[in-house]
Amino acid sequence: MEELYAHAPHFSFKLSLVAGEAGLNRKISAPLIQRPGVALAGFMENFHPDRIQVIGRTEIDYLFSLPEEQQRQALARILSLGVPAVMVATQERVEFPPLWSELFELAGIPVFFCQGKSREVISALSEFMEERLSEKTSRHGVLLEILELGVLVLGRSGIGKSESALDLVNRGHRLVADDLVEIRFYHRGVLRGRAASPIKYHMEIRGVGIINIQDLFGVSAIREEKEIDLVIELVDWEPEGDYERLGLDEKNTEIMGVPIPYVRIPVSPGRNIATIIEVAARNQLLKNMGHYSARRLDQVLSRRSVPEAAREGKKRDEA
Repeated sequence: MEELYAHAPHFSFKLSLVAGEAGLNRKISAPLIQRPGVALAGFMENFHPDRIQVIGRTEIDYLFSLPEEQQRQALARILSLGVPAVMVATQERVEFPPLWSELFELAGIPVFFCQGKSREVISALSEFMEERLSEKTSRHGVLLEILELGVLVLGRSGIGKSESALDLVNRGHRLVADDLVEIRFYHRGVLRGRAASPIKYHMEIRGVGIINIQDLFGVSAIREEKEIDLVIELVDWEPEGDYERLGLDEKNTEIMGVPIPYVRIPVSPGRNIATIIEVAARNQLLKNMGHYSARRLDQVLSRRSVPEAAREGKKRDEA
């Protein structure tokens, strides 16, 4: 059996090609994984032929319980739909009957064996497929983990993104990417960012040069990737600029069609941008828990203004 290897950031597993070598060039377009389960018994309503099919111990035992002709029918039922590949995942190696190998060879569909619990293999394979097939884009900026919140800082070149990020790392927060952030779209609208490989964990500080955050601050100051929860854009201060004063209006920006909370921060001499970014992240955490400081203050002021207006009206009536 030919052995193939698949690697991803958090796992590595070995695959053995059992049959269907002619189908190794088949294209896989869907990142999701499926267990054929009841499809082998003939119920095809929720079967997705564009997904990799993972057969575990339950499916194997079911097929072995059938007469040979029914085994042929059950396997041919899913293979005839042109699935991209099949993976057998069990803790002990399964010897393929000649009939099964013949069916996979005739269909030109590769079947692999992966030793392990099917649920663990499915989880690892799903992560691997999402990594390879997810849509991606990039942004020039800095991605940080601030209090477990993924904060993407954008702004023109030279406005102070890296310097602010360095200050935040020095305070104990973590760097994910500087300069170029690769963003991938995962199912359910999740966006995760990471650094471009050659410049991972490096940062350019004008006047100092290129520094390596991992070497300077240790592994606790970095993170491989992070879901993006907040976008902060640094802009040049303009005296006549329209900037948020109260924070009553919730603003979002979109990346790959996904709305993300958005904050616009003007930069001017004397403003501690790192502190403001940290406060914006803390404020977003409160909002995520349902606490809106600006709205609460607005409600308090509104309640106070009503009695005062009533007293003024009563004075006018008495006069």
